[in-house]
Amino acid sequence: MHSFVAEPSLYKEKELLVAQGTPAIHGEDAFLEMIYQQQESKTPKESDDGKVDFIRLRIFLM
Repeated sequence: MHSFVAEPSLYKEKELLVAQGTPAIHGEDAFLEMIYQQQESKTPKESDDGKVDFIRLRIFLM
């Protein structure tokens, strides 16, 4: 690659391999496993000052 950058005219009629990898292999489909119990949807309650306490809903892991 260094020689190509230095003298690109030398490679005008040639192929230049710039990257090579391995062929893909057939594998198994991915999946997601839920490791917690889903609870019914909870609606947050808004306080008189307009704040919502999401921690009490326990929907975010701490």
